[in-house]
Amino acid sequence: MGLDFQFNSKSVSMKLIFVLIVFGSLLITGYYQYIGNQSIQIPLVQKINDPSLYANDVFAQTLSRYSTFLWYVVAFLARIIPLPILLLMLFLLERFLLIYSGRFLARAFFDYNVLAEIGAMIWLGLAPSPMLGAGSIALTYFEQTGLSIPFFLMALASFYKKKPWHWAIFLSVGFYLNIMYGFYTMFYCLPFLILDKELRIEIKKWVKAFVLFFVLSLPIIIFTIHSYSIKAIDNQLWLAVARVRFSAHLFPQTWSYKSLLKFLVLVVFIAGIYWQKRKKHSKLAFYSMFWCMISLFWIFLAFLAAKLQIPGLLVMHPARGTDIWYVIAFVSLISLFAKSMDTQEIEQKTLNALAFIGAVFFFYFRLNPQFSVALIFMGLIFLGWPFLLKVDLLKKLPICLALITIGFFGFIGFKRYLSRYDLTTSYKAAIAPSINPELADVANWAKKNSAKDSVFLVNPVLDQFRPLSQRAVFITWKDASAILWERTFVAAFYKRMCALGMDPLVPSFKEVKPWARIDEIYKEISAKDISELKIKYRIDYWVTASDNNYIYPVAFSNKDFKVFKIE
Repeated sequence: MGLDFQFNSKSVSMKLIFVLIVFGSLLITGYYQYIGNQSIQIPLVQKINDPSLYANDVFAQTLSRYSTFLWYVVAFLARIIPLPILLLMLFLLERFLLIYSGRFLARAFFDYNVLAEIGAMIWLGLAPSPMLGAGSIALTYFEQTGLSIPFFLMALASFYKKKPWHWAIFLSVGFYLNIMYGFYTMFYCLPFLILDKELRIEIKKWVKAFVLFFVLSLPIIIFTIHSYSIKAIDNQLWLAVARVRFSAHLFPQTWSYKSLLKFLVLVVFIAGIYWQKRKKHSKLAFYSMFWCMISLFWIFLAFLAAKLQIPGLLVMHPARGTDIWYVIAFVSLISLFAKSMDTQEIEQKTLNALAFIGAVFFFYFRLNPQFSVALIFMGLIFLGWPFLLKVDLLKKLPICLALITIGFFGFIGFKRYLSRYDLTTSYKAAIAPSINPELADVANWAKKNSAKDSVFLVNPVLDQFRPLSQRAVFITWKDASAILWERTFVAAFYKRMCALGMDPLVPSFKEVKPWARIDEIYKEISAKDISELKIKYRIDYWVTASDNNYIYPVAFSNKDFKVFKIE
């Protein structure tokens, strides 16, 4: 069945390969906590379990409208399991499901083709990064998007295999995790209920399945509609802030022409491959070519939303709809090339082997072109195979291809691990980098020695401080994320950033990375600025660099930071 192994895809050996791929994927990405979106999600967990927290935090007040129920489940579990351990456990579950969903999807395209399953798992294990829209497929920390994608991939696989009830259940679970990606997935499925004759014949089953999905997902749909319906008071301000804070996500005009061209070429290239294969693999070719069209629709919608400047359409992140396409496009390609290895023609077998490797490692070679030499080297081996060995040994080519692919994947994993080790000189930190110990020290002091309703002024780039200290923060740059689920928050965000002299709409914010400009301005804040700020806002503590000295009493200090009590 495409791979001349001594075992099948249900064997113990295949399970061992699965575990090794999961482990290799962890080496590639590492594991992080309190970074990225966790800095806004962990406070939600903390506030659910202790409503007295963040009483004077304007950002925390928006979290009740955050459109996912996942963190309510996490909050419940955190009452039993310490949160850091729980987040690690959930991250491992997320990565396990992601790798498994690749295998699940490959099996949907071609039943029990071991080479296809291995290739799909490795492709996802490499944590590919989408070309456009700053989307995400595999994250370095636990988050609802990363957990939702496996369920959407299994929903797509169930749809392709004509299993309506499985599709409804997987899709509804994914909706509770990330409803935005849920709508993307629906667009990759529902058109085929009209276009696919076989599905039209069983339309009654699919209607019943859709009703089941709708009933199961109704609570999160209602919750999201309620949040979505709250509009910004000043749309122009919202658009201006969003253009600075979420340019890559929402505004295609900021993308490089080179990246856009590469994406378009990739779509056309993949569609061309399936056009060529349309007779031998008619169903997969038909679905894949239409999926390519849908991916282009998302890019068109992204440009349209930015052109029309409609906040309600922009917050849907249309370009990120291509995240799902990358997975189904490459897993289907990998599966197709693996299946095509069944041919007895030496030239075709060799070309399919090269194509398989190119598809599996495409995103890695794109970011690391120097390693494309490895692909050429493998190609020479395959081209010379008939002359180096007996022709009947070509039957063993798929198993050798699988082993070489796994070996190169392992090489990439250890290379990434060693590169992090060189930075940290710690074996533990190389797999799970720790939080800045000096920042954690300040946050721990704040948690133990300040009142729960205290407000801290910290450098807005230090968004980790809030979840670590469990104390209100005046404002952080990351807090702008709230304008996506509560658009009215843009006024408070903008006002507070301006109060710190950090107007995000001035040209200087566009000339350099916003984080760098914020850091520069924060270092220039004086005691006089704090006195004026104190008149309008509540600020109890001011966290600055350790070498600063002001008129305020020092509450705490360490090697990097000094905390002043503002009285």
